[in-house]
Amino acid sequence: MRKTYFIYENKRVIKVLNETHGEMLAALKHRNPKATELIQDEEICHLHDVLSLLRLGHLKVLRAENEEGRMMMLEVLT
Repeated sequence: MRKTYFIYENKRVIKVLNETHGEMLAALKHRNPKATELIQDEEICHLHDVLSLLRLGHLKVLRAENEEGRMMMLEVLT
């Protein structure tokens, strides 16, 4: 089953995107020192969006371990 959620870039989302832009640009420059824009790396660009969703409280990532090994759980908070 697949679910799709839309989160519009309102003022609050744009504020968090702007606040996290520098962090993601630093990650991009670590990966590719000649890069100048996040759009130059699709993965970093997507990570920027996911980071903003985490900081806005729309996503929660949990870790657990059982006899089969470690696992990650992604909770989407609507």
